Amino acid sequence: MPQVERYGALWNTDNPVRIELACIANGGTWIGINGQKCGLGKLQHSINFQRMVWLDKDFHRWNRNLIMPELIKQGRLAMFGPSSTGKSYECSCQILTEYYARPYGTTGIVSTTTVASLHNRIFGEIKRLHKEAKKRHPWLPGHLIESRHCITTDASSKEDGRDFRNGILGVPCKKGNE
Repeated sequence: MPQVERYGALWNTDNPVRIELACIANGGTWIGINGQKCGLGKLQHSINFQRMVWLDKDFHRWNRNLIMPELIKQGRLAMFGPSSTGKSYECSCQILTEYYARPYGTTGIVSTTTVASLHNRIFGEIKRLHKEAKKRHPWLPGHLIESRHCITTDASSKEDGRDFRNGILGVPCKKGNE
């Protein structure tokens, strides 16, 4: 495979999705072998990746200028607002982006009140986006396990069991009236 030059660096792949994920895994910017600054920043590489994976995603000032930079900078973000305004969608896109870039170094935890709410809200959106991404790019990491409310990096292994530390886990927080 010939090397491809992109963002001031040489890559051993010509797959633009893989290149964007590698850029995200490198933090968005890095110093090249000749001492030059490489990369466009984690925000721009995340946008580039998401445009290629979720083709119908709309980038507007709320997600591009407000939500995505805070999710990337903080790693966690509390949002509130009326229903159907894209809160779960934006968080789901970003947690999957981070996970796909570093599947053996990312543990994402999302939560809501009940198991039913988990599947109707944030984790339901993560599952939908993950299935869509895997349909377009089957090589992306992640095995969905509905019964455990998770996407895990490890494939099933009857001898050794699975390691659930790498992946995305949905956690219901409400038990009874607590």
